[in-house]
Formats: sequence, structure tokens, C-alpha cells
Amino acid sequence: MIACNTATAIGADVAREVACEYGVEVVPVVEPQAEIAAAITDNARVGVLATPNTVASGAYRRALEGQGRTLEVTEVEAPDLAPFIQDGSPFDQGVLEMARAYCAPLKRAEVDTLILGCTHYPLVAPMLQRILGRDVRLVSGGHAVAAAAQRTLERAGLARPADGEGEYRFLCSGEVDSFRELGTRFLQMPLGDVERIDIPVSG
Repeated sequence: MIACNTATAIGADVAREVACEYGVEVVPVVEPQAEIAAAITDNARVGVLATPNTVASGAYRRALEGQGRTLEVTEVEAPDLAPFIQDGSPFDQGVLEMARAYCAPLKRAEVDTLILGCTHYPLVAPMLQRILGRDVRLVSGGHAVAAAAQRTLERAGLARPADGEGEYRFLCSGEVDSFRELGTRFLQMPLGDVERIDIPVSG
């Protein structure tokens, strides 16, 4: 699973090529979000709020164009939003004005559906919803990717019965305490033990 939108937009094809050699399925985040957005928009005006690299890649526009509907797509780069969320900075008037500036083109385009094109953005979804209005539907990657992963596992006969919470294990290549703190904010649950691993760099 490629959970990062930017990584999906830039490297999904390469990931698929490598995964194919090992018989591994790749579940990206872009296509599932585009599928949901195209299905639920009423006025066929879909917005994409994402990092500059994701917007520049054109991945969401291509995915939306492949949904079999004529859609008016408005993409907005939000270079400062993900760093703000990741740093855990406090919400203040400046942050609100920044979000309003990013949302202004989306409001002018009268989008009724907005793809949150970064895994960080659901953490500020309530703020975006207030700015855009309650009638604008927000499409985040979490549910879309989870559904796509479930379908992939079911096709392969690897899905487990939904009888319990399941188990999880976290490994990181960076600073463990920082990973645990940020991960807890994102997942809204205690991460428990986190194992640090070293990834060898080739070359």
C-alpha cells in the first residue's frame, strides 16, 4: 500500500514494476479517492487540495478523467499546510487565513466535492469544512484506500474475518519518540512499542 499521496503521484508506476517482480499487489491512494469523488459529486465540479508535487504530477487529474464522467477539476497547491500539521503548530488566525487562501479558488469554482490530496489534511478537515461549507463533501484517503485494500485481499483470498480489532506493529527508520508522538496524533490511538530499523543505502 502506498499511503502517501505525493509518493503515489510520483512513484506508483515504479512501485508496481518492482512489486510485480515479487508478486506483490500495490494499492495506491489516488485512484480510490478519484473513484469516490467522481461517484458522489452532484454538479461534476471536483476540487483537489494537495502538495505542489502532487498537483504538478497531474495524477489526480488523470485519475478523475478516467472515471467515465465529464468533470470540471480545480487543483490547488497548498505548500504550507502539510508542514504546519506535521510540526504540530498551534491553530491561530494566521493558519485560518492560510487555509482560507487555499480554499478561495475552490469556492470560486463552486466545487461540491473536495479530494484531500495529502494524508495530513484529514487532521484539519473540520477547519476546511467550515471554510468551504457543510454541503461540500470531503474525500480523504483513509477510507478509500482501506476499501481498495480490502477488495485486493478478498480477491487474493487473504482477507480475515472482521471479528475483532486486529493487530498492528510499527517500525520506523527515524527517531522513535518523534514517530510515536506524531503517529499517535494521526491515528488517535497509542502506538505501543515502536521498533527502529536501519535501511541500507545502496550506491
